Order: sequence, then structure tokens, then C-alpha cells
Amino acid sequence: GYICLLYSIMLFILFNTPLVLDLILNALAIEFIHRIDEELADADWWDEGNRWIRAGTAELVIQGTLRLEVMKNPKRLCKMYDIDPKEYKEALGNASLCDERCAERDEASWDYLSEKEWIFRKNAEVAKRLDNDYALLEFTKPNTQFGYFAGFLVKLGLRKSGVFNRYHAYRTWSRWEKILFLPKIPDHMDDFENKNTLNKKKIKGWATEDSDYVEFGKHVTSVLLGRDVIQSVMLSIEHGHAFQIPLRIVIGVLEMFFYAIQVVFPFFIASCFFIIPICY
Repeated sequence: GYICLLYSIMLFILFNTPLVLDLILNALAIEFIHRIDEELADADWWDEGNRWIRAGTAELVIQGTLRLEVMKNPKRLCKMYDIDPKEYKEALGNASLCDERCAERDEASWDYLSEKEWIFRKNAEVAKRLDNDYALLEFTKPNTQFGYFAGFLVKLGLRKSGVFNRYHAYRTWSRWEKILFLPKIPDHMDDFENKNTLNKKKIKGWATEDSDYVEFGKHVTSVLLGRDVIQSVMLSIEHGHAFQIPLRIVIGVLEMFFYAIQVVFPFFIASCFFIIPICY
């Protein structure tokens, strides 16, 4: 459909071109646009199906939600999620949830695949047997880097895996299966039926009843007052990542600056309607 539309526009332009030289140049221009579009679509970095965007979004959610440092340390994991250390040791011993070799074994096993992953693996095996590179690329997650900088980090040894395998070491499904139901249910869960006596503010993760506008206002206020910067720095200290503190402070200050511009700009534009007529 896109090619037909492109050539229809080309014919319309050519039919309405009076000069022969312009006719030739316009035809070459349209053909060039078509060719360069095809070349871009065939490039490795072309994000067909929004795979890069989805991977980047998932990575942001993982970084902001999951406590990866806790999963590496069994003691911290037991303390944070109220798991009996004895029960944990009976299930996994001294092993943590982050293990590259265990993740590779579990990934190779058919027992821990979802229905979609099972179909994709079967299709990938058929594509590999038929030597179909395009199909193999579609049904597998290649160790691909997004941008030259990411590839440079891999060469330096600062990053081992690509976008789709960044947290491969945490996919230890056989270990997750053993400890998933070990955490104890909090005592305040019994009070859910009696909402009058339940203090919702003390329970983490309780959804607020504020509207989206109120939540947005609270977020903007928190950023402008520097609360987000302080929380970010405290998080680095808690995880033992002191080297991240300068970068977090710089990012927080820049975020405050850009938020301030977005807040002030509408008032600046509105004031111009009154100031400009007075001045001129």
C-alpha cells in the first residue's frame, strides 16, 4: 500500500510538471526516496515491531521496580521479604537468585517456557534447520546492542549482554519456583476487610485514591523541591553504589531545571499577550 501511494504521488507530480528537466529530476527524487526508505527498513537497527522500544520500557520498569541487589544477597532477600532463613537454606542452600549458569540451564529446559516461548523456540529450530536467517532473527532474541556507545561498552568489558538479555542471570526459574511462596503474609492483610481501622499510608504499594492531576502535581512538586534527588541519592547509599551519587545529583539537578522551564513557560507566553501590546 505504501509503495502504491508513493508511486501515485510520483505520477501526479510528473503529470503536472511542464518542463522536461524538472520531469526527470522529480522522477529521480521520488525514486531516491523510495530506495533510501527500503535501505533504512532493511538496516539492523530498524525497529520493526517496536522491539527496541518495548525492551527499553521493560528495562526502565525493572530498574525502577525490582530490587536486583537484594536478589543477589540471600540474607537481604530473607530480611526484606520476611522469609525464614532456615526455609530458604533448605530450598536453595546458599545460592542466590542471580546465577548465569542456572539461568542458561533453565532457559534450555522446556519445562519453564510459556506457550508463546514454546512456539517461538519450535519455529526457531525449524528456521535454523532450513537456514532461514530472517525467520531465525524474528524468533530469537539476538545479543544486539542499541547504538555505538553500547557496543563500545561491550568491547571494554563493562557490559556483557545486549538489550534483550540484560538481566539474563536473574532468569533462574527453577530457584524462583522453590522460594516464590516462602514469604509470610503480613499481619495487616487481615485488616483489609475492616477499611475503617486500616491505616493505608503505612502499607507500601497501597494504591492512592487521588486523581491523576493530583498525582502529577505531587510528582512535579517533589522534583522541584529536590525530594527526588535526595531519594535517589539515599537509594544509591542503601545499595552500596557510592559511585552513582555524583551522576544522580547531576541528573536530578537537570531534571529540576527542565521541570522549572516547563512550569514557567506557559505563564511566560500568557504574560506576553499583555506585555507586548503595552510595549508597542
